[in-house]
Amino acid sequence: MKQIENLQDLAKGLYLGIAFLKECNYKCVYCHPFGESKITHGQNLSRDELEQVLDVAIDSGFEKFRFTGGECTLLTWFGEVLEYTLNKNPRIHVNICTNGSTLDRHMELFERYKDRVDLRVSLDSTLEEHRQAGFDKVLTPQLENSSNILSQRKIPTRFNTVVTQQNKSEVYKIIDLASRFGFDVKLLDLYTQDEYIATHGVAGNKRELIQLDPLEYWHRNYVNLNEFVPTFEKIARRRIDHYTKDGGFGIPMYAFEINGIKVIFKD
Repeated sequence: MKQIENLQDLAKGLYLGIAFLKECNYKCVYCHPFGESKITHGQNLSRDELEQVLDVAIDSGFEKFRFTGGECTLLTWFGEVLEYTLNKNPRIHVNICTNGSTLDRHMELFERYKDRVDLRVSLDSTLEEHRQAGFDKVLTPQLENSSNILSQRKIPTRFNTVVTQQNKSEVYKIIDLASRFGFDVKLLDLYTQDEYIATHGVAGNKRELIQLDPLEYWHRNYVNLNEFVPTFEKIARRRIDHYTKDGGFGIPMYAFEINGIKVIFKD
């Protein structure tokens, strides 16, 4: 019994990431073809199977979850599973990773549970023209409108930005945009994968992509986030050497307070 209690205590200090599905309505060149869902054989989990996973996890002590994909919000029953999860235990908190294309469908639900839900919206550029370079997660009028609503309703939201050679000039613009909404920003470097969409096939009807070895693609596009540190140290109110809001486990993170928001580094 004591061992079981210790395992439950351990689970309470972690979070469980669940990829709802492999599919995404965007095809960003730096993504894995199946997003964070690296198990590519067989079908996606059904709703019943997913709820069984959640039941076991919650019974095991997990109270923090990350819902991801592919694009998890595309599922017609996404909102129902979110409510199912949150209603299992009042201490449960869910981080939702999304490309932001369907935020308007779930706005009322996000507002209802805003004390227990955090949105992680991927945004790689403020410029529509970056789509021609294979970055679908850009600031569309729809996303800008949804961001305004999230800000007005005080629904916790953060922009997640994967920094590459193609969009590194956008970092400061994204920080300015986020500060306008009161959102934090998390900068992520490009990490090595067994394949990317850019090395797996053509990402879009009008895009012609050079087929590269995945490691070569990484070498060509990787940006060391330390490039930004000298400037951030000049403009930031303070530096947070150990950023732990996301749980304090996994890859060590640090942050800067800039314009009233936190800019978090994961590199």
